[in-house]
Amino acid sequence: MALIARHAAPLLALLCTAPTLAQTAQPAPTDSQINVVVHDRSGNPVHALKPENFSLTINGKPLPITQVEEHTADTPVPPLKPLDLPPGTFTDYTPASPDGTLNILIFDALNTPPDALTALRRQLKQLIDQPHPPRQLAIFGLASHLILLQNLTTDPGVLQTVLEHQLIPRGADSANIAARDAQLMQAAANLQQFDVAMKSTDRQFRIQNTLDAFNTLAHALAAIPDRKNVLWVSTSFPLNITPGTQPPPSDELRQTAALLNSAQISIYPIDARSIMQSRPHTIKFDEPTDTEHNEMQQLAINTGGTAIFDATDITAAVSKAINTGADHYTLTYTPGPDTQPSLQLTLNGIDARLTSPSSPATPATPTTQPPAQSAYARAVTARGAPAPEDILFKVRVLPASTTTDPKVAPGNIQDPSYLIPGPWQRYDIEFVALAKAFTLPLGSDGKRTGRIEALVYVYDTNGRLLNSEGKAVSVTLTPDQYKQLLTSTLTFHLVVSVPVRQESYLRLAVHDVDSDRFGVVEVPASAVSRLPPPDSSRETAPAAAPR
Repeated sequence: MALIARHAAPLLALLCTAPTLAQTAQPAPTDSQINVVVHDRSGNPVHALKPENFSLTINGKPLPITQVEEHTADTPVPPLKPLDLPPGTFTDYTPASPDGTLNILIFDALNTPPDALTALRRQLKQLIDQPHPPRQLAIFGLASHLILLQNLTTDPGVLQTVLEHQLIPRGADSANIAARDAQLMQAAANLQQFDVAMKSTDRQFRIQNTLDAFNTLAHALAAIPDRKNVLWVSTSFPLNITPGTQPPPSDELRQTAALLNSAQISIYPIDARSIMQSRPHTIKFDEPTDTEHNEMQQLAINTGGTAIFDATDITAAVSKAINTGADHYTLTYTPGPDTQPSLQLTLNGIDARLTSPSSPATPATPTTQPPAQSAYARAVTARGAPAPEDILFKVRVLPASTTTDPKVAPGNIQDPSYLIPGPWQRYDIEFVALAKAFTLPLGSDGKRTGRIEALVYVYDTNGRLLNSEGKAVSVTLTPDQYKQLLTSTLTFHLVVSVPVRQESYLRLAVHDVDSDRFGVVEVPASAVSRLPPPDSSRETAPAAAPR
């Protein structure tokens, strides 16, 4: 079996150098946090507030605020830099600057009429083409699922170059490809996939797909501390997470709402209709109803954001949303025993406007839906989707040899609806994760049991599945074995085949089946295709973990 128990030191040494995993000081396990924005009546941020300036009640019971931490836009934030990893080694860990508010922009093609999609794409180009595009801004396109167009650590000029020159993704001819060239290829491929998806998305399932997208995004951002502002540019916002609405929200909707609050995500709905009705777009829409604007406003209120209705320029709308959420406070408090808390936060003696989530940032309950049928599982394994960090891991991807094969490796599963001919290049893939990251429930017999998977999906540039491979192990541990495992790492080894004659992308995932939690990394095959194979004389792996 491919699951190996090893000492945790190598992984810890790799992932805990430079920026540590605890990116900022975190509250005690029994404490909770909430992010709030305070503006005066002129819309300017209010500074230097103390705990006594706030009153917090949950279910009508007052709770003391133990700490108030102020974050301002004037605080210098160093540029984000990727980790310096050996060639062929990747991790789902995302560096984040301490005290830096993250901004995530979503261009929503799924909930926008088809005749307005060209205008939506022009908005993206308009935003990127400005002389000083926003830094530390991740950009996603929403079609059948979220597709990453610009990462937090990516130079904004990369996407600008792709849009300006209409770059076509092509494979690399050198193992020493420059980092910017690799980013250009990835951005070009993702933009091409978004363009294809915009034209072919089935809007019959747009509500479910929208829910899946925000669920996936919340998982991807949960591991990064501090506030995240999600700027949602769309002509429709079918995500009503209002508590107590009729009919009541579904369990999945409640799960998504809990994830958004737990990940400290505030949503800023931006009505794209006003932008597209202005020149040069001049797309005509029906006038938004009071109900639509009320739903936008309620969505923003419930998550601590602000709705933007009447922007006539995409750059101004994005700047307004970013500036509105840049100055904020993080309040720390000790929650009570209530299982369904209702939060109310007010200001004491200050004539100002307070914006905060309507429910505490409590952890979401893991889903009990079978993982094979889980909408979350389907969403996170799609190419270009947000990569969740539920499980921190590293993965090494190298060509298995210098030769090619006419068929895929044994155990690989080609998509039967799209069989392509060889030749194929095999890749040697080794996953390593901290054992303590997995959920191993305690049974009535005193033993810990669980199921863990390692998965690889091979996609083409347009996001079509070509090939896949996966292995799973069921674990049963005595108390002594479990105690020993907590200080170890778990390793999976897989071999997957990738077509040689076209650019492909490997979507690599570690899955804790019991909690339906994932860690995910996506790697262009061209980034590793020219690397040397692993040393065949490497030491034999230790014995498998007890099962």
